[in-house]
Amino acid sequence: FGDANPVGQTVTMFNGLDPNWLATVIGVVEDFHVSWKRSKAPLLYTSAQQERRISEMTFYVRNRPGYSLNEKNIRDLIRREAPSLPAYDVQAMSSRMENFASGERAMTLLSSVFAALALIIAAIGIYGVVSYTSSLRTMEFGVRMSVGARQSDIFLLVIREAALLIGSGLLFALPLTCLGLWLIRTQLYGMTFYQPFIYAGSILVLMFFSALAAFIPARRATRMNVQVALRHY
Repeated sequence: FGDANPVGQTVTMFNGLDPNWLATVIGVVEDFHVSWKRSKAPLLYTSAQQERRISEMTFYVRNRPGYSLNEKNIRDLIRREAPSLPAYDVQAMSSRMENFASGERAMTLLSSVFAALALIIAAIGIYGVVSYTSSLRTMEFGVRMSVGARQSDIFLLVIREAALLIGSGLLFALPLTCLGLWLIRTQLYGMTFYQPFIYAGSILVLMFFSALAAFIPARRATRMNVQVALRHY
């Protein structure tokens, strides 16, 4: 209705089954979210007496703390208070929410599995790159150690290059992460573009596994036989 007062305006109601009918707006509720997903679709409330089909109605029962409420209690209550009202599809709110979120939960689990696989592949890739480059520099490491370099120096050299590799990857990954988060933030309620804890946690996890992957070839480089390395040189 634009800037006009919606109260008193007429809207056309339809449910796809019954003929369309006119209804008058008698009130406006504050903004809310149907679920954790953002939803911009309009939602109309009608009184129980005006509802054309009982299948469109949902009743919620709140029990007292410490009182056990089950399906039999609900049916007995409806039978006592409203004998003509049929009761079907009686579920606990926890069960209903679990069923309602089953699709999102499955998608979250699938995304987590793919993320874990991506992390494993990244760690294997870092291990392979660092191990391969270290093997190519065996003679160099031998020369360094023969002129006084300690094992710790060789270890730090390999780790430093692995850290440069990891840092370069993070520089490319962070903008893509921000872009992905910007794309999905409209699908998840409460998700904003600024998520420092998510960024920090993801970076720490990636750096931990990457450092673990780089540790093995770095440790191997420090245990080389200097004489063998110089003989190849």
